[in-house]
Amino acid sequence: MLVAGAFSSTVSGSRDRPFHIEPEYDLKLEKVVLSLEVSTEDLSLHESILKSLPEYSEVLMLIPERRLQDIGRQLEALGLSRKVRLMPFSSRVVGKEEAYRLYTRNSELRKLRKRRLMPRGSVWAQDLFEVGRGDDGTRSILAPFIHKWFIKPGTQWGPKLQSDNSFVGKLESLGMELEMVPLVFKGGNVLIDDLGGQRISFAGGDVITDTILVLDSTLGMKVSEAEVVEQLRLALNVDRVVVIGRRNRQPEKMFHLDQAMVLFPNGVAGVTRIVDYKKGMVGGEVDEVLRLLSELRGELRGLGYTIVDIGATVEDVNNYRYYVNGVPYVNKMTGRREFLMPLFESSLEGRNREVYRKNVSAVESLGYRVIPVPTRANERRGGIHCLVNVIS
Repeated sequence: MLVAGAFSSTVSGSRDRPFHIEPEYDLKLEKVVLSLEVSTEDLSLHESILKSLPEYSEVLMLIPERRLQDIGRQLEALGLSRKVRLMPFSSRVVGKEEAYRLYTRNSELRKLRKRRLMPRGSVWAQDLFEVGRGDDGTRSILAPFIHKWFIKPGTQWGPKLQSDNSFVGKLESLGMELEMVPLVFKGGNVLIDDLGGQRISFAGGDVITDTILVLDSTLGMKVSEAEVVEQLRLALNVDRVVVIGRRNRQPEKMFHLDQAMVLFPNGVAGVTRIVDYKKGMVGGEVDEVLRLLSELRGELRGLGYTIVDIGATVEDVNNYRYYVNGVPYVNKMTGRREFLMPLFESSLEGRNREVYRKNVSAVESLGYRVIPVPTRANERRGGIHCLVNVIS
């Protein structure tokens, strides 16, 4: 059994208060986290989502100190400075220490040979952490003890690894407790639901593979798949973990579960469906996506979910354009359920227009008001859900 206490100062595993993770569809977007990286020069990736959030939303933006003035001026010019609270973090140049990066696709840790700033930050706030809500209403940040880049100080592996996600600790100043859990995951690859009184976590298989790799390579801990799944269940405080894509690495073109599905209330799941695939027309990466989607649909049906198809073309898949990668929430002012749906440059062109129209209708049939959010986040292999992490 994996014991969190064994991680010493690197990983904390004890909790003083009971908590649970709320399904995203029940949150109100009252407090939202966005984040930037050291190379971010402007808000072109984030502008549309910032403007699409409800008026009452408070945005916490984790930002490298070196970008503070420039981004502050841009927010002022966009008329968004009152909506956004900047939370700067410092970075330093990594020199004598040994810096490594986790390459999920190849299941390897690769030593970096160039000097670089760390922590680097990230534009994908969704991937940085999960949010727990205590029975007393307090919020806690559950972050993986290693995110992507990390430093191994000195010559020995051990519990003093310095991870590039340490900057999320800035949120502690708002009264939220930061807990580093003994797992390696991206938030977009972990989805939480309440189904018939049972708390369920869906997790991509890469969470298991990456955790086993990193624990072995960095701490010398040999753990099994079953132990990682149990640790994930405990860390997220759920009744059951459903692993999708356990047998193979998740596809390059669908590397996180939030590209495959979105959860709605009452046991409903919107699942990506490739609408124009014909056997033999393409191979390789799209076939891998189809296999993952088939496995996902089988698991959902077995659990009793109602599946709603959310269409995507083969071209969409090859360009990371997924309409499920949106944000469901409850509007605090009206009580109505709303869905921020990505609107890509190609969405209203040719047959894509019909695919988009059907997707909007499918979500509206669930009682949602659909709000289109223009985005080019797919050009960086992400989407609007990837950009946002919702606190409450």
